Amino acid sequence: MSTDEIKQLRQASQERIEAIYIDAWEKGVSPRYRDARCKKSNHFISANPDGSEDLVALDMENESFTILQKNITPRGKGYFSYLLNHYEDAPS
Repeated sequence: MSTDEIKQLRQASQERIEAIYIDAWEKGVSPRYRDARCKKSNHFISANPDGSEDLVALDMENESFTILQKNITPRGKGYFSYLLNHYEDAPS
């Protein structure tokens, strides 16, 4: 793959991820992802539609999430908060 093709693939991937997050928020779902703040294999970051983030734990037995720490990142400061304008402008 050429450098330009890699850049195009990265851009297309990023756009798809952003679309998935916006779609989830429109459906009232907070998408989850992992980063360095997740200290255990069942820990995830919950990206909330207000731009905040919660640390959550997945209980595989019950197939549910438990909030371990609410607002580990405050409103409007989460990793995906730059999408808030797109989400707020999205049709209902």
